[in-house]
Amino acid sequence: MRQRMEELDAAQEDSPKQLFRPQKETDTRMLEIVENDAMNTLCRMVMSLSDVVYNLITLKICSTEALDFSFVGPQTFESILPTLENLDTLVLSVGEVFGDYDVLPSQLYKSFPPNLTTLRLRGPGSLVTSEHWKGWVESFGSPDFLPKLKKLSFVLDLD
Repeated sequence: MRQRMEELDAAQEDSPKQLFRPQKETDTRMLEIVENDAMNTLCRMVMSLSDVVYNLITLKICSTEALDFSFVGPQTFESILPTLENLDTLVLSVGEVFGDYDVLPSQLYKSFPPNLTTLRLRGPGSLVTSEHWKGWVESFGSPDFLPKLKKLSFVLDLD
């Protein structure tokens, strides 16, 4: 696992697409990870079960407790998302883990997979007070951002 972590770090520097090295194709099209360090779990799956993750069409992650990013940092999660080129639907519900400005993936919107048609995002209200909020608003206001997006749900919880 340590060797795979080193490969993952090196791949982030070169090309995020190197994160996946599927050995065989699987029929898994939907994955839902609820709590229990959900984003860490996805990152570990990419490292050890990339065959399962590679062809996902729908990904649902719910991580409302501040238990994520003990295994990998938020940058790893951000670098994995754009490699999920087949992803059509992303449902991402995050909470306390992003309440801290040091952990808040302030530019997570830049990491959304390019072929999304449905995006449901729920997160902390602290995002709107971040210096990066303007980038979020401008991106979602641009017709070039996520050009295939047909359904958007964006909910920020009050503190």
